[in-house]
Amino acid sequence: DSAARLLTVVSSDREVMRAAKRRKATAIDCDAFWQSLRKRLERPPAVRPTEPAEKRDGLGDDETATWLREFGFAPSGDGEASKTDEPKGRLDDLHEPEE
Repeated sequence: DSAARLLTVVSSDREVMRAAKRRKATAIDCDAFWQSLRKRLERPPAVRPTEPAEKRDGLGDDETATWLREFGFAPSGDGEASKTDEPKGRLDDLHEPEE
């Protein structure tokens, strides 16, 4: 019956509401529920953090070329990238040697 505590029963039927309360569920009348729902819907939505412009619009050509070079790709003139023979760095270079 502990799961019943997580439930909210919406009903105007008194018998249903009593049964819900006996099982420790929250019971609310339909009219009261509707009024609380309308109040919540009338409130302005919460402000969400905006995404960075780069996420929406993508990176500029210069920054894209920089990242392509960083990851071992050479930008070509046709907007595509080709793999270079030598990557700029190796993963092993990121770790300190163990003693």
